[in-house]
Amino acid sequence: MSKATAVFFPAVLALVIVGAFIQLYRVRGRGRAENRNSLRGKKAPSPWVKALSLSASIGLPVYLIGLMSGFAQAPKMCGVESGKGPSNRPDSLTETLFALSHVCKWTDGTVVDLVPSWVNPVLFVCAAGFVLCAAMALWTVIKNRTELADE
Repeated sequence: MSKATAVFFPAVLALVIVGAFIQLYRVRGRGRAENRNSLRGKKAPSPWVKALSLSASIGLPVYLIGLMSGFAQAPKMCGVESGKGPSNRPDSLTETLFALSHVCKWTDGTVVDLVPSWVNPVLFVCAAGFVLCAAMALWTVIKNRTELADE
């Protein structure tokens, strides 16, 4: 793990956790007084919608963090991460958007990925949670409509 990752990882993780709690607080409708009053006559969002919102509010910032790692001066950062020095440029640089990676390769077999190792597992969990919660929220809406139609 590089020095930059070691320094920024705890700060980014803390921001993501705080953002998730703020999102949960906001979705529950306990923010300002006018939000509380406007939600009194309406049905509260289902737990699946809350979980979907939480998954998206964690996944999007993590994706942006991974996307921006190695964005600026990638060849120089590859040289620094590999221990070869900033002047030793890689022979090839490959980037993918999902699963995120910025892979630098040299002819001597050295391979360095600039995206931190924790980014992709968090993204896959958030994407799976998003899809599952969206499906369950849709199923709940359909189930409630059929129950109302039967009455």
